[in-house]
Amino acid sequence: MRITNAMMVNQFLTDSNSALNRVSKYQSQVDSTKRINGIADDPQSTLLALRARDKLSNLALYKANISTASSYLNETESVTSELNEILKSVYGDIVTAQSGGKGADDQKTIAEELKNLQKEVLSIANTTMGTSYLFGGYNYTGSIVGSSKNPPFTVNETTGDLMYNGINLSQVSWKADFDANTALMTANANTAFGIADTFSTSYNGEFAKSQASQILNALNGLMSNAAQAMKDVEKYDVDGTVQAGTQYQAFKEFYDKLSPVVDQLNTEVSKELAGEYILDTDPAIQKTPDGAIDYEYYADQGISVYTADELANKFDKQKVYDIINTVDPAATPPRNDTVRSLLEGGAGSPLNTAISDLSAAMPTPSLAGEQGNTTRLQIGVGDAQTIDITMTGLDLLGTGSDNIYHLLGRAIDILESGEAQEHPDQLSSMITSIQNAMGNVRTLETSIGASQNRLTLISSRYDTNGLNYTKMRSDAEDADMAEAIMNLSTAQTIYNAALAGGSEILKTSLIDFLR
Repeated sequence: MRITNAMMVNQFLTDSNSALNRVSKYQSQVDSTKRINGIADDPQSTLLALRARDKLSNLALYKANISTASSYLNETESVTSELNEILKSVYGDIVTAQSGGKGADDQKTIAEELKNLQKEVLSIANTTMGTSYLFGGYNYTGSIVGSSKNPPFTVNETTGDLMYNGINLSQVSWKADFDANTALMTANANTAFGIADTFSTSYNGEFAKSQASQILNALNGLMSNAAQAMKDVEKYDVDGTVQAGTQYQAFKEFYDKLSPVVDQLNTEVSKELAGEYILDTDPAIQKTPDGAIDYEYYADQGISVYTADELANKFDKQKVYDIINTVDPAATPPRNDTVRSLLEGGAGSPLNTAISDLSAAMPTPSLAGEQGNTTRLQIGVGDAQTIDITMTGLDLLGTGSDNIYHLLGRAIDILESGEAQEHPDQLSSMITSIQNAMGNVRTLETSIGASQNRLTLISSRYDTNGLNYTKMRSDAEDADMAEAIMNLSTAQTIYNAALAGGSEILKTSLIDFLR
């Protein structure tokens, strides 16, 4: 085949362009430090590099979200820690108020301090992070009312009730207290009636008085619980609707009927046992030769000599039996009701009927909507992984009788009203309640700590994954610089040689052929 000059020139240009492309390719690798700059360079490695970049981008997003979530949880932990410190202060104040030597004025001063702490509890419950309420539950953005935004926790200016997302938590708490006190009433009533039902005048004096004392203790507990239950109704029913109803009046009527019965039993139980005795009017009484009662003789026999009035002031098991069983309007004082008439009948007794009717008249605001709504401010920390960075205020302050704001309110009422002076046991029960509240807050702190540990573990795993995907991307797209420089040098040498050879070809002209 005839080789023409044009063919040689074209082949030279093709080969030199190929050499120049190789120089450009390796020059680009050296300049960019990347082995591939397009899919055509290495389709498989390009695909691996793109996958690694996508994973690294997601990891960077999740790491940023973890940092945000950690900030929220750290703030939440700080708030719960502050709340625990407040409870410690409340505990110390109540212990101080209970200690001997604290008068009514001192206790009122302590009550004022507790009021300030109660306000601080409300402030803590409405803590925000950015524009979000940490303890708003589903309402973490707050409620818009008119042109203003209300926090999740508010206090009704008229009634002083604590509201949470429109739910009256104070009514929930007072109803829970009412239920607890009426449950104790029922328990005490069952105890009293169980002993009273078998009380017999055949008992010896000492055993009869022991049984009567147990009945009295149970009835005193019942009366104390009933009095507290009526106070719970007053707090629950600020507008007086329930108190004006027949159910409350029936409950109070039961209390008023039982009160004189308890007073009569208390009077009898407080008397001393008569022991062995003889009345000074007994015809068979031993007398001295001069006709006087021989007191010395009876003293030697361990027998007491009583007048009729003195005997009337001694414990009388028959009177106890009558107080339990016998209605006697003509008695002094009159007995229009008895232990049996008020407590007998089980679920249908006057007591249980009064309790159930009044309880039905005090509906408990429902927490089902709040507890059932799991909507929270969430943030993604992984593929199909989210974490709540806000929580419900019910977890923080508690509900019912254990609500912290409510506990402080009860303590304030006890100290301001002077009840602590008359019934120190009420402060003792408050100490137990505060200790339980502190335990609940510590449990919440533990839960928050568990979430923080989870974030730490996820973040650590992402750090490891980041290193792995960075290496995968590097292996797929990064150039071996030593190899790339050597390839560039070789390509440049080849290209220069091609240019040198081409220059010899291009020197040949028509004149050379004419010669």
